[in-house]
Amino acid sequence: MDMFLVTDMTVLTLLTLDIILNGIVLFTYFRNKQAVNSLRIVVFLSFTDFLHAVAILPYSVYLVVEWNDVEINMDPYKVLLLSLPLLVHMKVNFTLTVFIAFDRVVALYYPLQYRSLPQMTTAKVALAVGTVIGAVDVMLELIMTVPTHVRGCGALGCFVNPQFGKYWGYSNMALGFVVILLTIVILVKLRKLRKKSNHGTNRNLSFLYTQDISWMVNKWGQILHYLWLLKLRKRRRSSTLERKEAHG
Repeated sequence: MDMFLVTDMTVLTLLTLDIILNGIVLFTYFRNKQAVNSLRIVVFLSFTDFLHAVAILPYSVYLVVEWNDVEINMDPYKVLLLSLPLLVHMKVNFTLTVFIAFDRVVALYYPLQYRSLPQMTTAKVALAVGTVIGAVDVMLELIMTVPTHVRGCGALGCFVNPQFGKYWGYSNMALGFVVILLTIVILVKLRKLRKKSNHGTNRNLSFLYTQDISWMVNKWGQILHYLWLLKLRKRRRSSTLERKEAHG
């Protein structure tokens, strides 16, 4: 079975789970808003993930339906237009994650000042900043990319302008590195607090410690994923040029 088909079917399955799980989170939030009032920024992240999964579902379905075991030759216009929510979501997701990490740093290192910060305003600012950056990505893609057929490739990276692809990948990786650095700062503080805390509090800190480690591993995974996509895009374009030269 082709690698692209396996990947697309896996993504389609994960999107379905994403919709279900984030739907549960949002349902729980709206049932008891006061209980999670301080977690509004996390709820915003869950909300954008839910919207992304719903918006990108047609794109994933299209990739699976249009797969061909003889030759993949997808419509570049459909691929580019259906994937626009992905561009916006990635920047919104990374921006909200950076704000969440920074929020934790302030809470741990400056607890008194943190209590005076308006949580709802911070969450709205994070969402607005991420949306604006995502909109810039969409405009850059539409301006820089000339839709062209790319045979033998069923991934978005094969259809976008190479320069835009590099910008998009590296900018997302840069935000990922910021999250990792902030997470390391958080882990250092949590480690110090664990040594000073009693058993009950220590258990809660251990949970946060584990959560932040998994968070950092997740961002490393995303960074490696972008590096793999950049390498794959370069390899695909090189093979396409070789085929053109062979036929020319």
